[in-house]
This record gives sequence, C-alpha cells and structure tokens, in this order.
Amino acid sequence: MKTIERFKSICQSNGIQLAFLFGSMAEVGYGFLLEKEEVSPYDPYSDLDLGVVFLNPEIFKNTRMKLQLYGHLLDDLSALFYPFRLDLVFLEETNYLVQYEAIKGINVFKQSDIVLADYVERVLKYGADWKFDVDRFHQEVMEAIREGQVVVDYKRVP
Repeated sequence: MKTIERFKSICQSNGIQLAFLFGSMAEVGYGFLLEKEEVSPYDPYSDLDLGVVFLNPEIFKNTRMKLQLYGHLLDDLSALFYPFRLDLVFLEETNYLVQYEAIKGINVFKQSDIVLADYVERVLKYGADWKFDVDRFHQEVMEAIREGQVVVDYKRVP
C-alpha cells in the first residue's frame, strides 16, 4: 500500500476529518507522502508539523481518551513518516493563530470539500483577528525596545 493511502487509512480509522502539513517542512513531508523520488533538502533538526481536526469533539472532554488517542496516533504516524521527527498537533486544542498557520500549509487529508471549506472559513474569520492583534503587539513591543522603554537582557544558554 502506498504511503498516502496508509496515511488516509490512519486518518479515517481514527476519526480525523482534516489534516494539514505546515511549517518549514511541509513541502518535504508532502513529497514524502507522495513518495517522490527526490525529497527537497531539509534541516535534519527540524520536525514535521502535522495538524489534525477530529470528527468528534467529544474526545476532548475525556482527558484519558484524548491522551490514549494522541499516543496511538503519534506511534502510527511517526512510524509512517520515519525518518522525520513528527510534531502532531490537535488543532482544536490550539489558538486560532496556530490553526491559521496550519491552513496556510498543505491539506493532506479531508473528509469532504464542505468540511474543509467550513473549517477554513471559521479559522479565517477568527484567525485573522488573532493575527492582527498579535502582529500589533509584536510591533508595539519592538517599538518600546527601540525607544529604550524596555530593556532586554539576552543571555545565551549553553
């Protein structure tokens, strides 16, 4: 069975409705899923970010069930994506800024086009507001540092 088919099977059997590769390794991970012979050069110290959205939000109400599912999925998906290090993210448990970054990545699994469109619309609706606020905060902090209102004591950790 091809890698992408195994990936889709894992998603379907675990109630995942959407999956996104995102971050600096998204293209590399996508090439790997499609079994491209030539994988783009990548930093071996970087991890592969995979965000998933579930069909049943009830799993988040039971911590034990959620942790068991996370461990099971991380085992299966880490084996599938080997030799890459996998960072598995349950997107419903993150803020909209992380979800916004995920949808800017590559959608590698979808239950349906409607589910994808609804999710993207919801994230864009709320994520754009989050991004605006975070960007404005960063801009204000940098301005305060430049003006000497804030002193940053930088120490390199060995």
